[in-house]
Amino acid sequence: MGQAAAAAPATPVAWLLRFSIWATLLLVPCWALMSRYQAGLARAAEWTFRNVFGMSVDVAIVQVYAPLDLGLFLSLCLAGRGLGRPLPLRRISLGVALLVALEFGTTMVILSDELKLLGDSPAVSVIRRAGVETLLFGGSILAWLVLSVPPAPGRRGRRH
Repeated sequence: MGQAAAAAPATPVAWLLRFSIWATLLLVPCWALMSRYQAGLARAAEWTFRNVFGMSVDVAIVQVYAPLDLGLFLSLCLAGRGLGRPLPLRRISLGVALLVALEFGTTMVILSDELKLLGDSPAVSVIRRAGVETLLFGGSILAWLVLSVPPAPGRRGRRH
């Protein structure tokens, strides 16, 4: 009976259950790390303004839902690609790196907007209309969808 259960095909309900379990498990550490993570984003933004743009900016707090977006992305990856296995570690690492870059870029745009450095640039308009949360959580889902695409037939022999 154990082999029959193991050989049973995955279902959307099983995937949703795996996703829900991973999301619940990852929520606690993401929430616990949120203030430190946001403080790190603030320090990185201050450093960038000072060393790249020559401006002294004091950022007291960055209020974005980071790293909850990373928790969402990891939950999607660990729940499995479609109805199959979890994404390979290499793809998960790439997705995390892209999302951290998105978080940092979003933070820089928000701060630049607050400092009136950007005027009405297209990036600021998108963030104002969509909202930061939509951008970050949408980025998590988009990264998962893109990284979930199976490798091209010619690349099957390589590990990802």
